[in-house]
Amino acid sequence: MPVRTALRAFIIGLIGGSFGGLVGLGGGVVMVPLFTMWAGLSQHEAHGTSLTAVIVTGTVGAYLYGSHGHVSWSSAGWLAASSVVASFITAQYAARIPGAKLKKFFGAFLLVVAVMLLVRNQLPLTQEGDAQPLIGVLLAIGAVAGAIAGLLGVGGGVLIVPLLVLGTGLSQHVAQGTSLAALILTGVTGTLVYARHGHFRKNLLVALIPGVVVGSLVGGHGAIGISGSALRVVFAIVLVWLGSRYTGLPGLLGRHRPSRGTHRAPARPPEAVPHR
Repeated sequence: MPVRTALRAFIIGLIGGSFGGLVGLGGGVVMVPLFTMWAGLSQHEAHGTSLTAVIVTGTVGAYLYGSHGHVSWSSAGWLAASSVVASFITAQYAARIPGAKLKKFFGAFLLVVAVMLLVRNQLPLTQEGDAQPLIGVLLAIGAVAGAIAGLLGVGGGVLIVPLLVLGTGLSQHVAQGTSLAALILTGVTGTLVYARHGHFRKNLLVALIPGVVVGSLVGGHGAIGISGSALRVVFAIVLVWLGSRYTGLPGLLGRHRPSRGTHRAPARPPEAVPHR
C-alpha cells in the first residue's frame, strides 16, 4: 500500500475515532464522506470499510466510558441483541441499492437526526434518571439503529444516543457509553455482509485501525469533562454540513439563486417594421 494511501487511512481513522469517542458514535458519519471524497472509495466500499472502524471505536470507547461508570451494560446487551438481527437483514439489501440513492438517503437521515438533537431540550421526554430502561423500549431502539447500520454503513449510534436520552432518560454520557458498547456486534455483522458482497477494502485496515484506536482514546477522554449540551450542538452542526453535502442542497440553492450583477431585464420583443 502506498505511503500516501496509508497516511490518509490513518488520518481518517484518527478523525473518525476522535469524533466517535467524543460523542458516542462509531465514527462512520465522518469516515464515510472522507473515504468517498478524499480516499476515492465508492459509496458502498466506504460504508463497508467504516463498519470495521465502528467495531474498534465501540470497543475502545466502551472500555473507557465504562471505567468511569458511564455504561449501562445490561441496556447495551438488549440493544445489541435486536440491532444485530436488523443490521444483518438490511445490509444484504443495501448492496443492491444504487450508490446515488444511498448517498441521498444517508444525507436526509443525517439532517433529521440533527434536528432531533437541536430540539432535545424542548421535548417533554428529557428528564434524566437512574432507572433501568424497559426491555421492550431497548429492543425497539436497537432494531431501528441496527437497520440504519446495515443500510447506511454507520454504527447506528446517531439514533441510539438521542433515542436513549429522549426515550429512556439516561444521561448524555451514559447514553454515549452504552451506545458504543452496543455498536460492537452491529459493526461485526454489517462488516461481514459488506465483505461478502465485495464492498470492503481490507488493505486499508493496517493504517486505519491504529488511527481509530488513538482517536477513540483522545475523544473519549475529552468527552468525560464536556457537557452534553455542548456536544449535542457541535454534533448537530457537523451533521447538517454532512447531510447537506450528501443531499446536494448547496448545489440546489446555488442553482436557483440569481447571480449578482448579472441580472438583466427581459428582452423586449422587436417592434414591427412597416413594409416600405
